[in-house]
Amino acid sequence: MFKPTNRNILVEIEKPEEQQQTDILLPTGVTQAPQFYVGKIIATAFDCSAAFNSTNCGKMIVFPSNMLQQVEISGEEVNLVSENYVLGYVEG
Repeated sequence: MFKPTNRNILVEIEKPEEQQQTDILLPTGVTQAPQFYVGKIIATAFDCSAAFNSTNCGKMIVFPSNMLQQVEISGEEVNLVSENYVLGYVEG
């Protein structure tokens, strides 16, 4: 398992539902990325602040989609976001 460091949070991204918009014309095959992602915390770096310690694993967080870092390790995609880009938690 990948262990994040340097105040990074390992997340599992909730895939947004495909939305069909008819007011904007895009070339075939081009999709518009969502402005924000919702992700489940899988693991946190040991140096994350108390707000993102290991007791928060499983909680859902919201962050800007352009702040997501995707790394491929041994054929597996790992999603990381720095703790300072997290906008908040999703409750419920």
